[in-house]
Amino acid sequence: MSSENLSRSSLRISGYLKSAVAISIIAAGIFWAVHLQDDVPKSYGYGVPALLILIPLLLVVGVVALLNKFIVKHPLRQRIGKTVGWLAVIVGSMTLSAILFLAVVKGIDHWKYVAAQRYAANAVTLLNDIKARTGSYPRTLPADKLGPLPTNLSYGTDGKIGGFLYFDEDGEGIFTYDCGTKTWHYETGGF
Repeated sequence: MSSENLSRSSLRISGYLKSAVAISIIAAGIFWAVHLQDDVPKSYGYGVPALLILIPLLLVVGVVALLNKFIVKHPLRQRIGKTVGWLAVIVGSMTLSAILFLAVVKGIDHWKYVAAQRYAANAVTLLNDIKARTGSYPRTLPADKLGPLPTNLSYGTDGKIGGFLYFDEDGEGIFTYDCGTKTWHYETGGF
């Protein structure tokens, strides 16, 4: 095998290795977001500071890579280029992983909120029918007809007024749903 073919094979393997490292880092960020889905404030506590560190670091690595490519004339240029290349892959992957991490956390939180809205909208017809027949809202939900409550949603009534309460982890507030008026209200603070 000639040295040229060996060099191409080495570059190809290095490229595969960099791709594998990048995919692993990005996948770890996504899996971590799914793992922390029930603790949105903690998730933002990890994701936002990571971005505040990684984005400037990525810019520094990019500037060093450009300097190495176009300006620096040094015998160690090739060695520096390989090191900077690996740093760019790792830092770039970590940055993308942190962005995807926050996007997945936000997406899961929104999905939970939409599920709670749909549940309440479907339940209100049944609850109002029960109130029309019996004169009051039921103390407990008919789970056989509605299914289990979605995450962060609770139901309460005093018999005359019934409604749902959704704790919004993302906004640190609560949404209340009035079965009588069929409207959502957002409240913050004071918990």
